[in-house]
Amino acid sequence: MAVVFNALFPFAEEGDAQAQYLIGRMFDRGEGTTQDFEAAGRWYGKAHDQGHQKAWRPLSEIYKSGVGIPIDPAEALAWHRRAANKGDVEAKVRLGILYENGEGVAQDFREAVNWYRQAAEAGDANAQFLLGWMYAEGKGVGLDYIEAYSWFRSAEAKGVGEATPLLTLVIDGLSPAEAEEAQKRARERVAQFYQWENHTRSAA
Repeated sequence: MAVVFNALFPFAEEGDAQAQYLIGRMFDRGEGTTQDFEAAGRWYGKAHDQGHQKAWRPLSEIYKSGVGIPIDPAEALAWHRRAANKGDVEAKVRLGILYENGEGVAQDFREAVNWYRQAAEAGDANAQFLLGWMYAEGKGVGLDYIEAYSWFRSAEAKGVGEATPLLTLVIDGLSPAEAEEAQKRARERVAQFYQWENHTRSAA
């Protein structure tokens, strides 16, 4: 692995984002070089600044876990935000979780809903489930079982099994007219996402 490290390093120094990411990972794991989390963070940061889509994840985990460096939840949050602002859907979900739980930032349910919604509307199943939960609990948004049902149904359609029992619980709390509206909204939402995904595949 030392041969690989030595071969990649000049490209990383020249600004190649993939090489910078790989050098960061090798420092992170101690592959081909001495394990050095501070150096790993520095190279992950360089890769991210160059537009690498994956670099923020291990970088944020380094600061969150404090392995080899002081724990810095605020810095972990900052890297999540940078990736989210660049459109990374996973980062938006994780950022929502940080705000919901108050990790590295003051707990803010409305901000959590904001990030969950962005990711949910981009088609992320976990975000759809989490957004449904916020509506079901009235956290950061008005209590709305109809919206909760429609988001849980979207998540279930994408394979989130945890949504299934919640669909029953939510709809049992609705009047017949409300239940009909919830099911109608859910069908429309699921159809909308399938159309969007099919369009995205066709465009690719």
